[in-house]
Amino acid sequence: MYKKVLTACAGLVLLITGVALAGVPCAGTTTVVAAGNGAQAPDCAPGAVICPNGDYDQVVVTVTVRDCYGTPLAGRMVTVSASPAGPPFCFCPDGEDPPNDYEDTKEVGPTDALGQTQATFAKFGGCGNMSFYATIGTVTAGPSTDVFIASFDIGNDCEVELIDFGEFAKNYYSADPCYDYNCDGEVELIDFGEFAKHYYHSCTNP
Repeated sequence: MYKKVLTACAGLVLLITGVALAGVPCAGTTTVVAAGNGAQAPDCAPGAVICPNGDYDQVVVTVTVRDCYGTPLAGRMVTVSASPAGPPFCFCPDGEDPPNDYEDTKEVGPTDALGQTQATFAKFGGCGNMSFYATIGTVTAGPSTDVFIASFDIGNDCEVELIDFGEFAKNYYSADPCYDYNCDGEVELIDFGEFAKHYYHSCTNP
């Protein structure tokens, strides 16, 4: 009899726990997927070439919020944050209210019927791998897989200037992906032409 009572109590606890977890965002089933949409993809996918002015490629982060049973959760606001995994990056101010006042953090949503929402990142500088996390209330999911970033702002100070030109010139005819904007395996005239188009670009210029 005692064992039956214990078994019944355990089953009741599991039932209550299951009910409590239903409809609650779960880090284990929520997914964060990031990919570039431009010159570095699909040849160097996933990836993007970024200008601090935001006038070239973008990184799009898709978040699908689910509970621990895998059920999509609609109507949820999501904060998506960039987490550089390589060299440092600079991020441009967006002039929006927090947490959207800098390009490294975006609050997006509400999620749709599939539990999905997207955040777009386009105004920053630097070169290397970047990943992304998603926070829904007190739950944090991620990171996404790395996205390789090449930037006209090689010096990661959010301005394409003489220092960046000097670094580009030193790597001319190399195979360094930080300067190979069309991702053909060589830093050459085409890449210089793209760099020249963005010379003097910054967070607010032109």
